[in-house]
Amino acid sequence: PISYNIIDPRPLRADAPYTFHLPSDAALTHVAPNDLVKLIFASTDPEAQHDTERMWVLVTERQGSTLVGTLDNQPYDIKGLSHGDVVTFHAHNIIDTDPHDPASAPDDPDPTEQWLARCLVDRDVLEGRARVGFLFRDPPKTPENATYPDSGWGLRAHEDDISKEEYDAQDIQYVALGAVLNHDDSFVDLLDAPPRSAFKLSADGIFVPVPFEQSEDEEDG
Repeated sequence: PISYNIIDPRPLRADAPYTFHLPSDAALTHVAPNDLVKLIFASTDPEAQHDTERMWVLVTERQGSTLVGTLDNQPYDIKGLSHGDVVTFHAHNIIDTDPHDPASAPDDPDPTEQWLARCLVDRDVLEGRARVGFLFRDPPKTPENATYPDSGWGLRAHEDDISKEEYDAQDIQYVALGAVLNHDDSFVDLLDAPPRSAFKLSADGIFVPVPFEQSEDEEDG
């Protein structure tokens, strides 16, 4: 018996549009035998250590939106599934493609890459308990050997959404801008503003420019 399900990633994309990229319709239409595609497999074993595993499949057949392939990875924790096993799936299950002939594949840039730059943000915003109420941009300072650049942005919770004690606690996280935008993208059009910009959410629900106050980190630098 089949010991896994193949996940439909479209709800995941809907929940995290700024960090979860899916191939374009053009890229999915182009998938053909000898291409590699990545799928999300979920074990049906309640004792499995991992909820899902992302693995590559080598496409061998295609009939419309239904595809057949052989597993190109060895599962870590899905019993009854092994490298080389035949897998049947649909185009909408694909989360990534590796074309056999990249030159003939349609251009499919990943728009989420622009939101990988890091920012400082209140945990209450990051976890969806508060809106962004104030944002400011210091000159970016990317640490040496950092994987991702620093955006310079600092994002603070709206004071009306949480208690004063929670606001003053300043439980600050350093994460990708996209992780914040998944919860609140009301300020996305402001992110191209230059360093030493600041904006505050007005009573009308509109971000308005306010004087930039130099942070202690900038003063120390």
